[in-house]
Amino acid sequence: SYSGATVTVPSAWIAETFALEADEIPSMIRNSIAFGAVEPNGTFNTNYTANAPGHWFSADGTVVPWGDNARLFSEYMPASWTFSIGQYPNRSAVGDTYTIKQALEYTNRSNKKLRVEFVFNVRIN
Repeated sequence: SYSGATVTVPSAWIAETFALEADEIPSMIRNSIAFGAVEPNGTFNTNYTANAPGHWFSADGTVVPWGDNARLFSEYMPASWTFSIGQYPNRSAVGDTYTIKQALEYTNRSNKKLRVEFVFNVRIN
């Protein structure tokens, strides 16, 4: 199955980093705040390949489309500050480990780009 887990992130910490109110951030995502994956080479990828805003990842953490190379997905639900992380059925084995990264990027009023990265180390049980 596409089973997995959910991870809730600390809204207060993100709000403090961006110098914004936590309750205004969800409506800013995909407008003033970009959501994307951080590719293994550091590139910020805003092309969604899973339910938006979300991505499918290969075994090495690269963003891929749903299909042969997909191993994990991570989809962000801004209103609840929650990530849903799951697996592509029958592609992983117990004990497999993966690292995937996603981020929020905000350019503040001083034109300074701020980034909050989420690093998920996943172990298949």
